[in-house]
Amino acid sequence: MGYDGHMREMKMVAMAPDRATCSALRTKDAMILDQQRNTRSGYYGWTLEDTTCHQVVVLEGGDMWGFYKNAIGVAMNSKVACDTFAKQYGVLGGCKRMSIIPAGPSAQPPRGGTSAAPPATAAPNTEAALIWTPGDEWSYRWSSPQGSGTFVWVVDREEVVDSVPFYVIKSGTARETYYRKDDRAFFMDKINGQVELRNTPPVTYWSASPGAKEVRYTRERPIDRQTEEMALTCETGALEPLTVPAGTFDAVKVTCRNSRMNAISFELWLSRAVRHMVKERTYFSFGVRERELTSFELKSWRL
Repeated sequence: MGYDGHMREMKMVAMAPDRATCSALRTKDAMILDQQRNTRSGYYGWTLEDTTCHQVVVLEGGDMWGFYKNAIGVAMNSKVACDTFAKQYGVLGGCKRMSIIPAGPSAQPPRGGTSAAPPATAAPNTEAALIWTPGDEWSYRWSSPQGSGTFVWVVDREEVVDSVPFYVIKSGTARETYYRKDDRAFFMDKINGQVELRNTPPVTYWSASPGAKEVRYTRERPIDRQTEEMALTCETGALEPLTVPAGTFDAVKVTCRNSRMNAISFELWLSRAVRHMVKERTYFSFGVRERELTSFELKSWRL
């Protein structure tokens, strides 16, 4: 039987982020899902009957049933079996319909499917990738010459400001950060309900494809009654694997320089699988602060 036919008849598939990881896990035990790290933009999948890992595309809808736990995926033909398996991993709500087909330029959604996620070999359309849902959270560790520690970002709610919808992310009980919903542009930070920092217009540093762009905006600090005209040149790189404590992810590196002095202001790495940054490095007068993803959990289902 050809691979295309085999994919349609398979009874179970599990996913990993790259062929090497997929092969190693498949050899060890395809059922050990907790040790897998994957992206939804370019899975490598294997079946219980097949010993070779192939790149696949995951679609919403279709004739299979699947679930995700911390971006770890599995799909089965049987809803009963899938729901049982999901329950063992603490997935509330059971399994959802999905389809899995071989990746490639000719791959098309089967009956009942929707559009496929972009291949992992291209820079992700970050604006489309970062779809957030209340409850999504990301945990990070940080270090700098001034110290080290950890923090957690949680999507708390959506809020409309001047007729524009924003996602509100909370850190602890006091800090709230506003990102424009349409493109995840950074708008403002609030501390205990007061605006600490506001960008006009809201700013995005990355591009949908590799290349450089000029970023200009006004940064306001109302409490201090200060404003600053910001001028950055931000370059988005190609997609490449990056390893952090949370795992290995395909990510794009964004490097932003002060346009006037050509000095690096910060670097950040964005991942479609994580739907946020996986690493950030900011250059201060006292030295470099680095932040890395340690774990994450996505409540949202959409790709």
